[in-house]
Amino acid sequence: MLGGARRSSIDNRYRPLGLLGRGGMGEVHLARDEVLGRDVAVKVLAEQYSHDGEAVERFRREARSAAALSHPHVVPVHDLGETADGAHYIVMEYVPGGTLKERILRGGAMDVRTAARISHQVAAALGAAHDAGVVHRDVKPENILFAGSGEAKVTDFGIARSASSPRLTEAGFTLGTADYMSPEQAMGEAVGPASDLYSLGVVLYQMLAGERPFEADSPLATAVKHANEPPPKLRRPGEGDPAFPGGMGAVVEKLLAKDPADRHGSASELMADLERVMDGPARAEPAKPRGMSRRGAARGADGPPDPGADTVLGAAAHKKRGNRRGRRFLGGAVLSAAVVLLLLGVAGALGPLGARDGDPSPGDGAQAGPQGTEEGKKDPARAATVEEEGESSDAADPSDSAFVHRATPENVSDNSTYIDDPRANGHPDALLSVTQNWNPGGDGGTYNAHPVGVWYDAVAEKWAIANEDRAAMPEGAAFNVVVSRDPPEAAR
Repeated sequence: MLGGARRSSIDNRYRPLGLLGRGGMGEVHLARDEVLGRDVAVKVLAEQYSHDGEAVERFRREARSAAALSHPHVVPVHDLGETADGAHYIVMEYVPGGTLKERILRGGAMDVRTAARISHQVAAALGAAHDAGVVHRDVKPENILFAGSGEAKVTDFGIARSASSPRLTEAGFTLGTADYMSPEQAMGEAVGPASDLYSLGVVLYQMLAGERPFEADSPLATAVKHANEPPPKLRRPGEGDPAFPGGMGAVVEKLLAKDPADRHGSASELMADLERVMDGPARAEPAKPRGMSRRGAARGADGPPDPGADTVLGAAAHKKRGNRRGRRFLGGAVLSAAVVLLLLGVAGALGPLGARDGDPSPGDGAQAGPQGTEEGKKDPARAATVEEEGESSDAADPSDSAFVHRATPENVSDNSTYIDDPRANGHPDALLSVTQNWNPGGDGGTYNAHPVGVWYDAVAEKWAIANEDRAAMPEGAAFNVVVSRDPPEAAR
C-alpha cells in the first residue's frame, strides 16, 4: 500500500510517521505535511482496489462529500490525490482524541448530559450534511472522533450519497453497518436524513445503556431485528428503573421509530430536544412517535415495486423450538436482496462494507489510536485495541445459503411449492427468509402476485412456500430464499 516503512514520502509532501489503522479497504497513516508543517491523517486505498473503478469512485466520493462541508463537527479533507505508482489517497485533519467506540469500550455507559452533548454535536454535523444534500449512511461510534478539546467530529463519508450523484451499481457500496442500520436501509429502500437519525439513535442508546439495542449472532440477524423488532426499553445499566432525566427515553424512542416519518423531522429538531434534555432537570418530553410500525412482508398484492427500486428479499420467519407441525407464516419487514446476500458474505471482496460493528475499515479509528508511533508505544492498550480489531472478522456461517427457488410441476402442491435444500430439509427449526423474485420474466418465469408465507411439512420433512390467500401456486413463480441454521445447543 505504502510500500511499508520504506516509503519516505507521499507525493513528495506527506511524510508517514506511523500507522493509525488498517481495514479491508485500506490503511490510515499519521503523516507530516512538509509544506504546511502540520500533522495530518492520510487514508490510502488498498492496492487490490486501485484498479477497481467503483472502489476508486467510492473513495473519491468520500473526499468530495466531506470537502463540500465546512463545519466544526465534520473532519475536514485537505487533499485528494494519486501517487505516481497508482496509490489513491485522501489527506484529512488528524484528530488525536480517539473514537467514541474506544470511549464506550473503556468507560461503558455515559451520563445523560455527556451522551446528549455528543449526540447534539453529531446531529449538528449531520444537519450540515443533510442541508448540503448528503446522507452519511454509516453513522457509528468508530466514525465519531474527538478533537483534543473534546469536541466530537464525524468522519468517513465513504458510502455517503448526494441526491444528485449517480447510484453506484455494486450492492456492497449501498450498505452501512448492520449494528446501526435503519430499517429502510436494511430493506434496500431509498434512505434520507431520517436514516442517519435512526443510526444516531442507536449510537445514543449505546452511550446510555452501554450496549446496542439489538444484538444477534450474525449481521443478517441483526439487520432483521432492526427491521422487525421494537427496541427494548432503555434502562440504566444495573438498574430496573427505565426513567431518564429530561425525557431522554422519549428522545431515543422517537429516534428508533421504525417508520422514518415517526422520527424527528430534521437534525435541528433533534438538537432542540437534546438541548431541552441538557437544560434539565425539567422533564421536557418530546413528541412521542406515532407508533412502532411493523412492515408487512407481503408486497405481492400491490404488484412489483417501481422498476428503479432495489430488488426485495423477504423477512425472516422466526420459529419456536419444538413446534414441528403447523404453518408459520412470514411477518415483519423485508430485507433487500443486496443486504441479505452481502451480510451472509456472498459479496466477496466488498464484505467489509456489510460488516458488523467492530469489523475494521479504513475509517475505523482512522485519525486516532496510532500504531507504531510514539503515542502508540506510550499507550499500548490503545495500540493493542486497534490490532485486535484489525484481526477480527465475522465470517458467514457455513450453514447459511442464499438461492433462487422456482416453482415447478415437480414441487408444486395446491397453494405451495416445496423447497429442496439440504440446509433446510429435516430442520424444522431452520430460519428462512423468502420473498418474490420481482423479475422472474427475465428468465422465463411467472410473477406470483400473492402474499407468501412459509411452513414446515413434518411428513415430507421439507419447508414449503405458500400463498397465504390460498391461491394456487403458479408454475414458474420465482422466490429469493435465504436459509440459516441456528448453532447446535452445545455450542450456545
